[in-house]
Amino acid sequence: MSFFAPRMSRFKPSPSQIASQRVRELRAQGRHIVKLTAGEPDFPTPGHVKQAAIEAMDRNEIVYSPINGTQPMREAVQAFFPRLHINGGTFDVEILYYAHRLDLPIYFQPVEWRNAPGSTISPWRCLVQDPIDMVRIRLRDVFDRD
Repeated sequence: MSFFAPRMSRFKPSPSQIASQRVRELRAQGRHIVKLTAGEPDFPTPGHVKQAAIEAMDRNEIVYSPINGTQPMREAVQAFFPRLHINGGTFDVEILYYAHRLDLPIYFQPVEWRNAPGSTISPWRCLVQDPIDMVRIRLRDVFDRD
């Protein structure tokens, strides 16, 4: 007799659970694997991150920020976004390029991509236009510095 109702057998492991199991198997084989599958890193919080959190608490910066962002964030956005010119599939490359050049912090946020019905991938866009856009980003930066 099963402890769970029969309908519980319909639930299958999530992709992150499957990946976590694979990490455990590889580690059991002696492989060094950094596990980022369950939303948390498997290494200690770096000292500089801990120190930044302590300093923020010392400044009483422990509340939600305004809906329109903090003043320094708004100023950074106002200085940053007018530089952008690409209006296509490589807009994110341009954002990352200028963020790096301006020494702005970059944070990666995992997202779940889903296919949008009717969306397509254009070989023209991927093989021709994207590299052209990347060259345009670099040339604009070299010759039209703000």
